[in-house]
Amino acid sequence: MKYLVSFVLLSLVSLATSPRLKAETYTIAAAASLRNALDAMKPELDKIAAKDNVQFTFGASGALKAQIIEGAPIDLFLSASSKPMDALVDARAIEASSRTRLLQNEVVWIAPKTLSLKGTSLSDLKDPKIKRIALGEVRSVPAGEYALQVLQHEKIAKDLEPKFLFAKDVRQVLTWVEQGEVEVGFVYKTDWLEGDKSKIQLLGTAAVGSHETIVYEMAAVKAKAPSPLREKTILALGNYLKSPEAQKIWTRFGFEISDPIAMEKALRRAPH
Repeated sequence: MKYLVSFVLLSLVSLATSPRLKAETYTIAAAASLRNALDAMKPELDKIAAKDNVQFTFGASGALKAQIIEGAPIDLFLSASSKPMDALVDARAIEASSRTRLLQNEVVWIAPKTLSLKGTSLSDLKDPKIKRIALGEVRSVPAGEYALQVLQHEKIAKDLEPKFLFAKDVRQVLTWVEQGEVEVGFVYKTDWLEGDKSKIQLLGTAAVGSHETIVYEMAAVKAKAPSPLREKTILALGNYLKSPEAQKIWTRFGFEISDPIAMEKALRRAPH
């Protein structure tokens, strides 16, 4: 009897610690500018994952791309540019068929509310009063690359180059402006909308055609050890982020839906 009780207890302990009974973790890596909108969607994403965990990792799209190529445990990737996605396709690191154009955005330039300027056009950025202009690191932060394209289009990038201060991501630019550490910062329209209006002012919005179209893309990352259950859950998470319910949240935070008609067709074709 003693041995029987010991066996039963051992079996229960074994079941409790069995890998199959442990909660799975699903990681969504996303451009820093998507943080607030995704945080608002977290309750619904958690419902889709049931008893499993959904977690986010935010940063510059280029830096996240590098992490994926290096094998970081990421399931879905939301990039603020198509270039990181192109690189991941070339590296065979994402499921190319899952790649979706999700959202669009705009480039704006902002300043601390305490800063008084004679003008707010791009040419006014030459004003000696403006000593520091923040933008994302061009090689890894799409918002920084778009900002540089705007300045190059206006043929003032070279003149302003000594004033440039590069940030690790677009949210750091917003923080610097809010804290008055720089005179001007280039961010997305959505960052401006989510910023502290008591501390920042909008100076201008980039003209259409002055930079590449800002398109956020989403794709599933190739799994190292594929399992039908994980694949089904990742598909469901991705489908939610494209759904009409999610679109309401995206637009509430200032994003534009990239191609709602194509997205609706994709959802209809998606297996359930």
